[in-house]
Amino acid sequence: MMDEALFRDRFVIDDPELVYLDGNSLGRLPKQTLQCVQEVLRNQWGTQLIGGWNAHWLAMTQRIGDKIGQVIGAAPGCTLICDSTSVNLYKLAWALLEYHPNRNVVLTDRANFPSDQYILQGLASDPTREIVLRTVEFAGTEPDQIADQLKQAMCDEVALVSLSHVHYKSGMAFDLSRITKLVQAYG
Repeated sequence: MMDEALFRDRFVIDDPELVYLDGNSLGRLPKQTLQCVQEVLRNQWGTQLIGGWNAHWLAMTQRIGDKIGQVIGAAPGCTLICDSTSVNLYKLAWALLEYHPNRNVVLTDRANFPSDQYILQGLASDPTREIVLRTVEFAGTEPDQIADQLKQAMCDEVALVSLSHVHYKSGMAFDLSRITKLVQAYG
């Protein structure tokens, strides 16, 4: 068993009396992160300038993606790390809307993660194109109930369905395989 004090010493803790439980968003700062940031600033960016991209940074997206791929069962080269989740959602949503210029509906659930909803609302407020954001409020948690309610909300104008795999408050996991097949049936 690992000694708690040894593990605790790995983090910056200014107030030892504070009980801090927000590890999913911005957890305690690891001391090693401070060293890594200094290394990047001084030796990679500081001395290599733009050369840091080729020497270190560009390959990180695939190298780290492959490590995550091992955890999730993806083959090497199938998982990349890039931008933030929010930036990637925006780029993907916009690309899908551009790919389907005759479709203007974005469908999400009312309890989707707030920043995801903000991004979709931002897309819907774009003055250059009429985009309609529709939300579904799932009544129930059974896969059949969710699929039926989503099916009722689907139509030929839907360009994008945006759902989180796991609901961030309840922990409920959507049956993404089933939902994907349903959505694909509408093109």
